Amino acid sequence: MKLTPLIALTLLALAGGTAFAGVSAKNPKAPAPVAPADDSLGFSLTAGYDSSYIFRGVKYGDNLLSAGLTAPIKLSDKLTFTFAPWYGHIAGEKYDELDLVAGLTYDAGFATLGVGYTWYYYPFSGFDTSEPNVTIQTCLCSIGACKINWFAGAYLDVNADGGDLFANKGGNAGWYFETGLNTTIKVTDTVSLVPEARITYGESYYGVSGFNNVLLKLGAPIALTKTATLTPYIAGSFAIDSLHDLGVDNYLIGGVSLTVTF
Repeated sequence: MKLTPLIALTLLALAGGTAFAGVSAKNPKAPAPVAPADDSLGFSLTAGYDSSYIFRGVKYGDNLLSAGLTAPIKLSDKLTFTFAPWYGHIAGEKYDELDLVAGLTYDAGFATLGVGYTWYYYPFSGFDTSEPNVTIQTCLCSIGACKINWFAGAYLDVNADGGDLFANKGGNAGWYFETGLNTTIKVTDTVSLVPEARITYGESYYGVSGFNNVLLKLGAPIALTKTATLTPYIAGSFAIDSLHDLGVDNYLIGGVSLTVTF
């Protein structure tokens, strides 16, 4: 299954302000030109490659190819609806996955609150499952130009307690919880670093209960143009507690994605 944990992301259009120089009666100066308004929709398309498909601490296969759309629609100044379908294929294997993700986020000032729903479908097996969720994210503090962001989510998968998801047996409902921190460090005008750390917990998830895994990730977004961003990353997933007891390994993976906004 692919989590598309559902913390929904909103892209805001910014318009440049106009500054006026002083005007002399003898040699008047024209006002500075006004920057054209950004009339983009704020939607984005992403194509990606991952050396391995690690979903919530468990490896599903190597060489994942994926594509996704993120379409945020502002319903008001504070409320945004986001539709984010995603499709993944493990090269050389009979594994395809379609995730249909929808969510509402509300800017409460102190934090962004979200409610969402994900439908997972696996074409080769015909198996499907669904997952309502709630999320929260906020800026904890600022250190210089860096903002430390905290996020958390709770996800109720209706088939997570099957104990053998690879056989697509399904089962009873199971909870999956995660929380973590991330920040963006600007290196140059076009290159940034985005470190992230998260820890997860499952309740009747993968057939067990307890802490799941620790994920450490470092991304490096590179702005190729105003609308295109290339993001290589490296990450480590470390099984702890219940996943470790199941014999799940630790994994070091990497990948790259290209995102185009329009």
